[in-house]
Amino acid sequence: MTPLSWSLDHIGPLVKSVEDAAVMLRAIAGRDPRDPTTSDRPVPDYTAALTGEIKGVRVGVPWAYIADTTDSEVHTAFAQALQDLERLGATVEEITVPYLQYAPAALLAIVLPEAAAYHEKNLASRAQDYGADVRTLLQLGKLLPAHRYVTAQRLRGLLMQDLARCFERVEVVCTPTAAVPAFPIGAREVMIRGKAVDSLGALTRFTGPFNLAGLPALSLPGGFSADGLPIGLQIVGRPFGEPTVLRVGYAYEQHTPWHGRQPKL
Repeated sequence: MTPLSWSLDHIGPLVKSVEDAAVMLRAIAGRDPRDPTTSDRPVPDYTAALTGEIKGVRVGVPWAYIADTTDSEVHTAFAQALQDLERLGATVEEITVPYLQYAPAALLAIVLPEAAAYHEKNLASRAQDYGADVRTLLQLGKLLPAHRYVTAQRLRGLLMQDLARCFERVEVVCTPTAAVPAFPIGAREVMIRGKAVDSLGALTRFTGPFNLAGLPALSLPGGFSADGLPIGLQIVGRPFGEPTVLRVGYAYEQHTPWHGRQPKL
């Protein structure tokens, strides 16, 4: 992997099933002496968590952050996914995460300068090797004032505190993966409830905050739009809570048809 942002990059498997994710995660997790960001905690057998049983699992939903910022079809599919989890025995409750609303801005203020710092040499000598969109973002990172970066890191800490308090009440947090169904590659804007929205923001609004907080997350098929385009469900856990995340994801996957359906091309 070519680094983008040293404090935000998180490697995870891209696979066909939750079980495959558990197998792959066990292979890549654990201490790596060449990577100072890795943990020396013992790596569990993640597949052992795939029981299909989630009765009593408490699921938190930050509705205030989701309600008016998602495509209507995504909203409907997500609400149905929550009903499915309740049908499987989980309990769903609303959670309040005050600093969540500032996460997208903080994420950008961290990733841009960190990426510009890593790619500075190549950007100066091989700028043509970067796509125009990536090159522009890296150049913007060089212009961001240092105090913005520091402020974003402080906000990151406050967000982590917010989420830690939430995880005292719930075991996982669920959101849509993206605010919209899949859209064409290269689209700069997407429509959400009649309003044009930056496509990158629509893609990262729900995943970015938990990347910022360093929490384990799983995205899996959570429905389809009327046009046959996939909609994602995101399940987020406590620090080192991957077994619970995989357990909930596996149960949902086994009792819904979405993972076996092909998107419309």
